[in-house]
Amino acid sequence: ARRLARMTEGFSGADIAHICESAAERALVDAVRTGTARLIGMDDLSAAVASVTPSTRTRFEAARNVVEFANGDGTYDELRDYMKRRRLR
Repeated sequence: ARRLARMTEGFSGADIAHICESAAERALVDAVRTGTARLIGMDDLSAAVASVTPSTRTRFEAARNVVEFANGDGTYDELRDYMKRRRLR
C-alpha cells in the first residue's frame, strides 16, 4: 500500500480512479487471453500508473503563475508554501 501511495503522489482522486479502471481492464484482458481469471496485481497497477499523467500537474503550473505574480497581499502564501514543500515550483 505504501509503494502504491508513493507511486501516485500528486495524482488526483479521478486520476487514481482511472488507474484502478486501467489495472482492472489489464487483468481482464489477460484473463480473456489466457482463459484463467486472476486478481488485479501490483504489476497491473504499476503499468496503469506509468500510463497516466497526473492531471494536477497542469493545475499547479497555472497556480505557479498566480503565486509568483498575483500574491502581493499574501492571499496565496499557503499555496506557495505547499508548492515549495512538494517541489512544485
